[in-house]
Amino acid sequence: MKRTNLSLLVCSLLAASSVNAVTLYQGENGDKVDLVGSFEVGGYFGKDYNDNGERWEYDSYYTDDTFMSYGIRVQTGQIYSHLDLDFERQTWTKENEFQMVLDKAYVGWQFDNGDKIEFGRTDTAYDHYDQMGDFSVDGAGEVREAGDQDATLKYRGSFNNFKYGISYSTQGWDHYKTDSRVGEVVNGYFGYFGDNVDVLVGAETVDERGDIYSLHARGFVGPVRLGGFISQYDAEEREGYDTSDALLYVASVGYDFNDKLALNVVYTNVDVDTETREVADDGYRLWIDDSWVSAGLVYNYRSNIKVKVEFVTGGEQGSYGYSKAYYWF
Repeated sequence: MKRTNLSLLVCSLLAASSVNAVTLYQGENGDKVDLVGSFEVGGYFGKDYNDNGERWEYDSYYTDDTFMSYGIRVQTGQIYSHLDLDFERQTWTKENEFQMVLDKAYVGWQFDNGDKIEFGRTDTAYDHYDQMGDFSVDGAGEVREAGDQDATLKYRGSFNNFKYGISYSTQGWDHYKTDSRVGEVVNGYFGYFGDNVDVLVGAETVDERGDIYSLHARGFVGPVRLGGFISQYDAEEREGYDTSDALLYVASVGYDFNDKLALNVVYTNVDVDTETREVADDGYRLWIDDSWVSAGLVYNYRSNIKVKVEFVTGGEQGSYGYSKAYYWF
């Protein structure tokens, strides 16, 4: 699932789900079967374009972006498996109907030191930290690395204050409403996570598509949070494809009023060297030179319930609002 993105939020949802999951079966030997899920209710106010840069096919002040996900997680000793089904709006059509997507289907092994190796349809390694340093809900520019991919082999681990991950995905074949890409995908990350500062580098290469590199950082000084990232996209020239080389800057500042309410402001700038104005059929957005700002409030009602409101202005996309309530278990 490559959505708007909330990669940092998704990471927090997954971490919380291990605590709030509904246990369907608990064996005496420690085997478990858990039901996990999440709900996002809300959408866009006054936005004219979808996430691929295409204008909506209908006129509407409000565009619903409600999302639901249900999953089964099975643990047997050090072996585990995970199946997720997503239900999301087709916000680029007039009907705005729900579509069901197989988000994840993988098996894994957890080593005694906590490292994990997984195989199946799952997030690539880079996808876990692609938006680190971005405090927005939907407003900042996205690192255009691969999301969920078929036949992905992934390893993630840590030592002391360092975290790392690497994945390899074979050429995707299921082009039915999924974001599995054409071409082999290799990506990974390496980062330092300290008491007050986090720094991470990520990289990806896609066969016949191009390379992506990024540097991410976050800092914490009392109630003030600072973050951002720089992402370089080097496209390979192919006939009929967007061959824009793009440099993306995102800078974030946040302030925590208390343990429930926070304010976030994010600035995005895109610098593009464009060779052609054509766009590939697989949904890559054509970057253009642009910059914009988003500002929003986050209210943490409970550990598994959040409400987020955001306003975005500037650049080609104009001004729009985004509001959602999140609940997960």
